[in-house]
Amino acid sequence: MIRKMIRVAIWGLTSRQREIVSFLHDQGVLHVEHGEAARITDEEADSLRLLRSKLLGMIESLEWDSWKEIRDEDLDDLGRNLTLPFSQMIEETNESLDHFKKELSSLLEQREEARRLGNKLKGASHISVHFRSFVQSENEENRDVSIWWLRKEQVPEILSEIQSLLISDHSGRGPVPELHHHVFHIREKESLLAVGVPLEYRGPVNLFLESEGFVSWTPTGCEPGMGLLRCMEYMDEKLNESPKACDHIEETLSGVRVQWGSRLGALFILIDERLEQLVVEQRGKDMGEAFMLEGWLPEDERDPLCEKLKKVFGDDVMVRWRYPTSDEWQVVPTAISNPTLFKPFEIFLKLVSPPSYRGTDPTVMIGIFFPFFAGCIIGDAGYGVVLASLAWWLRKRTNHPMVADGAFVLLTMAFWSVIWGVIYGEYFGDVAHRIFGIEPLVVERSHAVVPVLAFTVALGLAHILLGLALGVIEGIKNRSHHLWMERGGNIVIILSMIGALCATKGVIPQSFFSVSMIVLAIGLILLIAGGGVGGLVESMSSFGSILSYVRIGAIGLSSAILAMVASKFVDVLGVSFLGIFIALAIHLLNFVLATAESGLHSARLHYVEFMGTFYSGGDTEYRPFAKKRRRSFNWKKR
Repeated sequence: MIRKMIRVAIWGLTSRQREIVSFLHDQGVLHVEHGEAARITDEEADSLRLLRSKLLGMIESLEWDSWKEIRDEDLDDLGRNLTLPFSQMIEETNESLDHFKKELSSLLEQREEARRLGNKLKGASHISVHFRSFVQSENEENRDVSIWWLRKEQVPEILSEIQSLLISDHSGRGPVPELHHHVFHIREKESLLAVGVPLEYRGPVNLFLESEGFVSWTPTGCEPGMGLLRCMEYMDEKLNESPKACDHIEETLSGVRVQWGSRLGALFILIDERLEQLVVEQRGKDMGEAFMLEGWLPEDERDPLCEKLKKVFGDDVMVRWRYPTSDEWQVVPTAISNPTLFKPFEIFLKLVSPPSYRGTDPTVMIGIFFPFFAGCIIGDAGYGVVLASLAWWLRKRTNHPMVADGAFVLLTMAFWSVIWGVIYGEYFGDVAHRIFGIEPLVVERSHAVVPVLAFTVALGLAHILLGLALGVIEGIKNRSHHLWMERGGNIVIILSMIGALCATKGVIPQSFFSVSMIVLAIGLILLIAGGGVGGLVESMSSFGSILSYVRIGAIGLSSAILAMVASKFVDVLGVSFLGIFIALAIHLLNFVLATAESGLHSARLHYVEFMGTFYSGGDTEYRPFAKKRRRSFNWKKR
């Protein structure tokens, strides 16, 4: 239902402008019209914007996101404590934030450094595993080991040159020194080569490899003078200490987050609200010692707001109001209010522009027909119970308003699915009939295809006629002769064609055929007068729209047949693991398809066929000047 709106002008003393705007912000009912005032920036506004950005950056760096923990009482207490002059408050807040930012940056840098070191240690440990036994055995034989980066194809050549170097340096003294090596191929073309030589040949071998441009590998954290084996042991010690260091830093950050997160969040909300108030103050009309603020207000909010303003500000505030004129209907913001049972169905209007102020709110009709059609498509009591369980669980688990509304819509779909399932006698297909002998209450839709399809066409006829009737009402209400004549002509033509068909089939006396033709002529006159030649095309599309409701029965029949196919697998494979598994898999697939298709096609019937006959979107949505915390706003990055 669209709420009746009034145009409001509030006059107040300039000396109390900030108090009055803050009061209106608290009430959260006035849709402020900003007008053309250009005083949208000044030093105070810019300072607040910078401070808000700095706060948001700090909150994100702190990785705090528990906005729902901030209570209104905490915000009010913090607001009362901010008693310093504005400029001094901004200055001291910036100083405190700069000091806190340094401490936070230090902690974040420590955490990042600890993570980098941990990753390096893990990578080095992965490499050292392949060389540890080789290094240990060489160390026991008092030989030197070094590890070098090189390309895979260079390994044989380098080993040959090192061996030649050892032979040439030997000069016939004693036995030829042995060259030990171990290779680990890291990637397709990259390898690490560990070279083990006697201690006295360490210098020449290392000098040769360095001269060839190769780079030695040492474990992360290795200090000069450490042997390779000791470096690996030291690296293991650091690797064991790394998680403890990271955990300690995380604990410190967590403590800072708990201590400061909600405070920074509350301060951000207050600064954001103050900035909103400042924008409204700046865009009010300056009239010297007085100011004027204009906007729109739901009529039922008028008396409470006026009484509160009078009580708080007395004669310092004056309010005048009037109803919108016909010239203003296009700019009046649309405020929607529906009974609790139908309010969740307002979610369907999120995908379209809000209804125009003098239009029709389809929420109640959607709340009645959408679950009815969707339940008719699913038409299985077993599936309905499963869907209701999932929807109930989702509704209890979520705190998001839109998700909760969607879960309620699913609950209503499940309710009608159970009712239609009882009518059709479907409980997971024919499982209940097989086990308990339960029969359909009215008809089994898989055996009564034509009656079911005829029933869905009748549903479409009633739904389309209702939409056209709403279009007639909207046309009369908005003084649009073309609209109500076109929609009315459509209704007359459809009813006359039905009457002529019934007379031809003998359902009603033949004499009514002539009456139907006369009524048809009247309908054509109205249609052409209202919509011209385009009205005739629109009339033909109305018959197509009625026939499109066949999809309710057709999709439902396919779902019923697929559910019975699942039972057939048990007949073929017996009550075995394979038979039950396939039957459950088909039921799961059918449940998902039936739920999705029922929602999609029911929504299409409403958006295209039904709402297309009367719905007119508006440009302006009712957005009251209100504190976001009052509207259960989920604070996000902005």
